[in-house]
Amino acid sequence: MPPHPTDHLGLLRLPGPVLTGITVRFAPLSDRDQFSPASWAQHALAKSTTFSGWWEIDLDLLALSDGDYEYEFVVNGTTTAADPYADEITRFGGYRGVFTVVGGKRVSKLFRWDGENPPGISLPPNNQIVIYEMPIKWMSSDPREDAPLVELGTFDEVIFEHLDDLAAMGVNCIELLPIEDSPQTLNWGYGTRFFFAPDYDIGEPVDAKFFIKSCHQRGIRVVLDVVMNMFAPKCPLAALAPQWFYEPGSAGR
Repeated sequence: MPPHPTDHLGLLRLPGPVLTGITVRFAPLSDRDQFSPASWAQHALAKSTTFSGWWEIDLDLLALSDGDYEYEFVVNGTTTAADPYADEITRFGGYRGVFTVVGGKRVSKLFRWDGENPPGISLPPNNQIVIYEMPIKWMSSDPREDAPLVELGTFDEVIFEHLDDLAAMGVNCIELLPIEDSPQTLNWGYGTRFFFAPDYDIGEPVDAKFFIKSCHQRGIRVVLDVVMNMFAPKCPLAALAPQWFYEPGSAGR
């Protein structure tokens, strides 16, 4: 079984070694006021001629209008599944992937990295790092507030409320506990559901990039903790290719 292959951004490719068919259906996010996935137009994926057990479709050949789209897959004509390889997700009556089209082609959302490394600021070498292990979701906790409820930390909260203090403490490397989307809100980040999208509750992909840029501007390296040996039962891979990714009775290991 090959790793997830991508020839270009417009190509959606999914595993499904024993599936009889997969279709993708989508709608502009601007049409959310008419939300009805069952009525969305469907486009069939074809079996890959290059990778056995994989299905694919090229979004760039569909001549879509520019904009942001939410999308999901229909498996074997009955079951719906999100894209486990989506780099952005939305949540409304379920989880779906999001893709952006500009000039008829799927593109990544623009983000400017200029100014990431200001003059006089450098990132420390491996033998000089002071690591702060950070679960983003827990970074709202402040004992001085004596808050009766547990709040949810986010990328922007860490950027604007904590980074300067951490830098002043001498922290020059942040190890993020898994930021990929998982079903539980206040967990360590393990039990991943979407391995390429930041957790819906803590921010969007652009927020994650701005967090990294903000760290680098302060001379703080960022290390990402990733757990690949387990996923949540609601991970789409369990519906698409359990033979490859899922061992029953092992919590998705």
